Amino acid sequence: HKSFFEKAEWFADLMNAAFFGGEEILDAKELLPEDAAIQKADEEVTVERLRDVVKKQTKDGKTYAVYVLENQSTVDYGMIIRIMMEESIAYDRQIKEIRRKNRTKNSSAYSNDEFVCGLRHNNRLAPVFTLVLYWGDTEWNAATSLRDMVDISTDDATFQERLLDLIPNYQIKI
Repeated sequence: HKSFFEKAEWFADLMNAAFFGGEEILDAKELLPEDAAIQKADEEVTVERLRDVVKKQTKDGKTYAVYVLENQSTVDYGMIIRIMMEESIAYDRQIKEIRRKNRTKNSSAYSNDEFVCGLRHNNRLAPVFTLVLYWGDTEWNAATSLRDMVDISTDDATFQERLLDLIPNYQIKI
């Protein structure tokens, strides 16, 4: 399955169907391969993930979005957390690249906050969209949103609703 979707035309068709209702928003000519391996390391922990197929959508030398395909043959009940972590690492990778580019520019034009964090107030990230393509024989019955995965067991419906409202409605596409 992975090698089939390495071809930009097939990848674009799948993503257009999944994310844009079949409308041709993503053009295969705009897709460039992106490194499927992602890593986040600090002093204590290293997290490494290998995603199946990753492509970035570019126009005029600018990256507009990053699309990720994860093939899945079995139900993964922790998939929401796995995808959330992979996307967070992908955003972190973008932040590091922006910081690297910013540090090569004239730093005297930075505010103190911008200089310290390495980001300018107007720096923006390209969105990361992940599609889990499930090939299994049984129906997918795992959570597809972070809110579906948390447990707030209480008879107090108001309390439960207030806590759920605090949880970001992070969702994945299966």
